[in-house]
Amino acid sequence: MKYAIIAIVAIVVIGGIVYYTMNNTTAPANNTTTVTPNPEPTPSPTPSATTPEPNPTPTPSPVTAVKTVQVNITASGFEPKDITINRGDSVKWVNQSEDEVWPASGVHPTHTSYPTTGGCIGSTFDACHGLKTGESFTFQFDIAGNWKYHDHLSASHFGSVTVQ
Repeated sequence: MKYAIIAIVAIVVIGGIVYYTMNNTTAPANNTTTVTPNPEPTPSPTPSATTPEPNPTPTPSPVTAVKTVQVNITASGFEPKDITINRGDSVKWVNQSEDEVWPASGVHPTHTSYPTTGGCIGSTFDACHGLKTGESFTFQFDIAGNWKYHDHLSASHFGSVTVQ
């Protein structure tokens, strides 16, 4: 009985292999034929007397380098007080005074002149703390306009950044 079961299983496996092989052969291509009338012969192009112009090499657009402009903060305020930069440039405020300073977007005390929100008080243009002597705060200006700023710890010190 044991051998009979093995023989049946072998026949089923061999039969399955033969069946699978016969049904998975590549079918012949479709034998339908389409008859189209003979088209008019296309004349070959006549050679041109002029030499074709080479493809011009594209001239790259001038790339404006992103720069960082430094503003020093002294006991008398911001130096320079008003600056003009290109969109994408940064301004770095460096505390060169003996007191802490806090550069931030105008208007004191809301800090909301620069239109991007998310800073510690209003705008992202905000150092969010007093800078000790030698410390700096850098902000990249991505929006064109005239942006007022001030020292949050000494509100009489102010300036502006014009972004073109």
